[in-house]
Amino acid sequence: MMTWLRKHNKEILLVTFGTFVLGGVVFTGAQGFATTYFSPVLIVNGQKIPYKRYETLLTRRLQQEEGASTPEAAKAAKAAVLRDLVQEAAFLQEADRYGIVVTDEEVASVLQNMESFQRDGRFDQGLYIGYVTQGMRTTPSAFEEEIRRNVRRQKLLMLLSSAVLVSDGEARDSLRFFPDKDRKKLSSDLQALRTAVVRRQGEAAVQEWWKDTSTRLKVESRLNRWEKDEGN
Repeated sequence: MMTWLRKHNKEILLVTFGTFVLGGVVFTGAQGFATTYFSPVLIVNGQKIPYKRYETLLTRRLQQEEGASTPEAAKAAKAAVLRDLVQEAAFLQEADRYGIVVTDEEVASVLQNMESFQRDGRFDQGLYIGYVTQGMRTTPSAFEEEIRRNVRRQKLLMLLSSAVLVSDGEARDSLRFFPDKDRKKLSSDLQALRTAVVRRQGEAAVQEWWKDTSTRLKVESRLNRWEKDEGN
């Protein structure tokens, strides 16, 4: 099982918890509250994120990185998980405003198409259940909710970038912004060039949305209090 986990963890983590390299979040602290496993470790725009979810994702990240061998590495892993949770909450809150949903059928389709859960080219339920319960130490329903959250984020990203329209002239003008290794290939394929430019501008649109959104986020971190209580 552990050999299989090391081989497939990257694919599964990318599907269940896709991250976005975005910045601009300011954390504030809090004092005077009781800590239980389901108490919030973060509050994002009033939405409480339980410590249990933070701990689960931190364990997964450390497992992917085969542990944090230094205090600095452990600190960086904790900060990355907090950042990911804040970004996830912000994206899903925006998805709520747009009414974006993901059906059970869509979740099932993602699972069935993950090579990590296939044997001889077909979805293997035993392999899937074994990984979720033994490897991740969670339940299939909890794992599938993570799939649902990630697909909702992907749909939001598509929506935010869907307004990008690029003419043939704009695509050719943008060719100079691509690395030399890509420029020659793209210059001979206008459709591929337009697709690459649309992707590039779509990513810029998402970054701009995040830049604006992050300045209005109200984020409260309670991790320091959690760690203080655990040390007592």
